[in-house]
Amino acid sequence: MDEDEKQAALARERRRRRRHGFALVLFTLGMIGIASLAASEGSADAQWAMAVAAAGGVAMLVGAILAWFSKPGEDRRRLDAIMTYRDRVQRNRTIQLFTMSLVVLIEGIMIIGFSDHLLAGRVSEAIVPLLMAATVSWTIIMTVMAWDGGSRKMKKFLDDELSRHIRARATGLAFIVLMAGATLALAASVWAPNWTPLVLAFSLLTSAGAAALRFALLDREASGDGE
Repeated sequence: MDEDEKQAALARERRRRRRHGFALVLFTLGMIGIASLAASEGSADAQWAMAVAAAGGVAMLVGAILAWFSKPGEDRRRLDAIMTYRDRVQRNRTIQLFTMSLVVLIEGIMIIGFSDHLLAGRVSEAIVPLLMAATVSWTIIMTVMAWDGGSRKMKKFLDDELSRHIRARATGLAFIVLMAGATLALAASVWAPNWTPLVLAFSLLTSAGAAALRFALLDREASGDGE
């Protein structure tokens, strides 16, 4: 593959990834729409939730079809053949972080579904989503910082100078988001105590999600995939 063919294949692969990413977002939004039906069961908004759930089902179907048609093809195989092992490992990390950003969105919707319990002071009835929010947030941060088991095994491929620079920028954004969330949680604990668990959960999720998405976008930009 000469340089012109490589650039053309890269351009097609970038377009395919954008379509695939859009399909994943669409599928995730569909899941959220269906989840809203379960969250509003027995409430006065059940009819509205049915409509949202129906739209969610359509979104999931369209997303699944689009994901199928945007699956990796010949360009991906040809590019993989000329990529170094380091490039493949770093690309997989970027994909993993993008996926984790979607998990944050889903987990946030789950927390909203249990918000009535939290605001009513029945924290014990929402303990599972709260624990999941903390677990997801810590898992993402450990991945960004390369502290997880897989990253430590691949440290020589994932801890180069560029990765450290990107990591610093991603965690800097996460710190700002976390500080803002902690400030809101402090205010909530004084004036609206029942809001405190909800605010803390979203502070953890948004800061971790910001770190994951920022890292993935910067890594794609540095590698040329985001052009």
